[in-house]
Amino acid sequence: LTQERVTPLCAPAIAVQLRTPADLAQARLLHVQGYQDGWGVWLHAAGATAIDAGTGVATDTSLTTYALAAAGAGVALGRTSLASPYRQAGTLIAPFALDLAIDEGFFVLEPLNATPHRDAPALVDWLLRQAATDGARQGLAPHP
Repeated sequence: LTQERVTPLCAPAIAVQLRTPADLAQARLLHVQGYQDGWGVWLHAAGATAIDAGTGVATDTSLTTYALAAAGAGVALGRTSLASPYRQAGTLIAPFALDLAIDEGFFVLEPLNATPHRDAPALVDWLLRQAATDGARQGLAPHP
């Protein structure tokens, strides 16, 4: 459904304090538990390898992490598909131009050896249309 990209996101009041990725050393990093690609990957790509990517606060959902970031509690590593509503509303902004493609995404899986529910094809079609529409609205290429 999606091919994810990540970038730091924060409240506008926090963004004015962040001129370079190295400035993140003075910020609270917000993490979402369970994601494979996180702050370490982005910080490495940005050349900010002196920052301990494991510091900060971890939550169990993206929604909580984005809400904390929007409230000024730190900087979240936003995923394109999940952070889009916050970016469109202006409650979260990207203080840096680097957005990084990652290997993670969201997928629709169908069992190979089972008869699908009669409504499954309609649901899968709807999900694919939604993902394509959301991706086009965000300026993203569709997932291959």
